[in-house]
Amino acid sequence: MNFFKIIVGFLVLLLAVLGALMVYGIFVAAVKILFYLGIIAVVGAVAYKALRKPERSELGAWAPDLELEKTERLLEEVKSRRLTE
Repeated sequence: MNFFKIIVGFLVLLLAVLGALMVYGIFVAAVKILFYLGIIAVVGAVAYKALRKPERSELGAWAPDLELEKTERLLEEVKSRRLTE
């Protein structure tokens, strides 16, 4: 009977270790999948930002003609204010 308890104890210990390894493997696989999904999301966000059509407000910083028009309008407003004073 004592021998039977020792065998059952080792069997329970073996199953507990296998269960712990299984849980660890599932955790590692989940972290790995989340890591790759994060990389895919970052690459997608960068590609979206690089390939989308720029908005009108963003063109102001890159288009010298629009900046020149804004500056000319501001200069005209300042001149008209000085003349009316």
